[in-house]
Amino acid sequence: MKVYLELPTQNRGLQRVYNALVKYKPNEIEITHDESEADLVIFHIIGRHDQVESKTIDLRARDIPYAMIQYVLKSTQKPSAVEWIDMWNNAKLVWSYYDLKQIVIDEGLRFEPFNPDNFYFAPLGADSEVFYERNMNVGTERPITITVLSQHALSEGAREASFAVQNVGGHLMHIGHNLRRKNTSYIENAEDDRLAKVYSVSKYVGGLRRIEGFELPCIEGLLCGARPILFDRPHYRKWYGDLAEYIPENSREGVIESLTELFKKEVRPVTLAEKSVVLDRFDWKRIITNFWNKLI
Repeated sequence: MKVYLELPTQNRGLQRVYNALVKYKPNEIEITHDESEADLVIFHIIGRHDQVESKTIDLRARDIPYAMIQYVLKSTQKPSAVEWIDMWNNAKLVWSYYDLKQIVIDEGLRFEPFNPDNFYFAPLGADSEVFYERNMNVGTERPITITVLSQHALSEGAREASFAVQNVGGHLMHIGHNLRRKNTSYIENAEDDRLAKVYSVSKYVGGLRRIEGFELPCIEGLLCGARPILFDRPHYRKWYGDLAEYIPENSREGVIESLTELFKKEVRPVTLAEKSVVLDRFDWKRIITNFWNKLI
């Protein structure tokens, strides 16, 4: 079977998903970069409802089956399940870290047909061959207070974190542009090996994306011994549980205050037992193998 899989070139997280789908695909799957010759199309949903709807209508008109990987819902123009259910029902499979089937039920929707098997409820993952602790001989010494990856500092917590580390005399590493703040450093376009080394000398890794997200850096940071900080949202609690620290998704001043108070405390070292949980829960091979098995 030939599968057209969107290749996102400007998004590190989506590239991770793409690479995992290719790495763990069954032998009978051939990835094609020509949608016109595909037997099935897999695409990423990270934005507008209307564009996704147009795409699914076009694929159905051409009688091409499709599968969806849904990263966003609540921040789209139409965040209700009723606006998506037709696309979900006509997909071969919809993968999300949101429990979309439960969301449909919670909203009290009753559809015919409504096929619960269309949904694959699973987290994203991490590559433990790349992300592992690199400073085992250093003990617990971690000079970087927090590492934050962001393209948009105002919506991904980098700005608030920079103020908070300044309040406690700490240090922030930004994987992205120069924040031009005291007590901060930055690396643009860090390769994965260097990123793992940075995590390995960081107390915390930030996952403070406003509204919604999954925050792959938090999984990768955990494997390197950095404790994630996330906004207190149900889907984060579901997947990260006690592995992370949580703060309210508050005003910018409120977030700075919460981070400052957290940074004043002793960081909880990531234990070997916790890393074992991460390796099991967020194992790319298992997650992707189950996806392909459900799809084909």
